[in-house]
Amino acid sequence: MTRLLFVGPHAAAAAALCVRAGRDAAFSGPAPPDAVVEALEEAGVSRAARADHAPTDVVVDTSEWGLPEPVGLCLEEARELRDVIDARVAGIL
Repeated sequence: MTRLLFVGPHAAAAAALCVRAGRDAAFSGPAPPDAVVEALEEAGVSRAARADHAPTDVVVDTSEWGLPEPVGLCLEEARELRDVIDARVAGIL
C-alpha cells in the first residue's frame, strides 16, 4: 500500500487522522500548534510520524483545502478544524 504524505498547514493533523483510520501516512513540515495537538489527543488520535518525501508517496497538499491556518487557534476552534480535516481525510480514503 502506498503511503500518503501530507504537506501544508494541516499536514500533521491530517496524517494523524489518516493513521487512525488504518492507512499508512506521514507528514512533512512543522509540528502542529498546541491546541491542535490537544484536540487530536482528546479524540484519542496519536501523533503521526514526520518524514521526508519518498518516490512512492502520494503527496496530499492540505493548503489546497482552503482551511484557516491552525496557528493561534483556541481549543474549541481546533476541535472544529479537526472535525473538518477528519472529513477531508475520510474523503481521500
